Amino acid sequence: MQTIKLATICTPADYNTRPLDTIYNNFIDALPVVKYGSKNNKCLIHFSTCEVYGKTIGNFLPKDSPLWQNASPCIFGPIEKQRWFYACAKQLIERLIYAEGAENGLEFAIVKPFN
Repeated sequence: MQTIKLATICTPADYNTRPLDTIYNNFIDALPVVKYGSKNNKCLIHFSTCEVYGKTIGNFLPKDSPLWQNASPCIFGPIEKQRWFYACAKQLIERLIYAEGAENGLEFAIVKPFN
């Protein structure tokens, strides 16, 4: 049996007008799903975003460079730019999922659709 987390706030207009909802929905509200999967030996399928790569795509890599989960640099904008709250929250939950896998054996897959 698998646990799939799909719910999220992913509308750019909301990042600026609802920053707390964006953080809570993409990180805090995802914590029980991750813990449930780890505690109950479920395979977690987590939908993330290409935005976790930050400014990498347009600014720091040659055109058409592939993005690699374990090698691509990750650069976000300043903290007062609420536009980055979504990407940071998604990045943090990915790191938590990875840590649950490393420390507690959580099986997982992270899917990153590109928009």
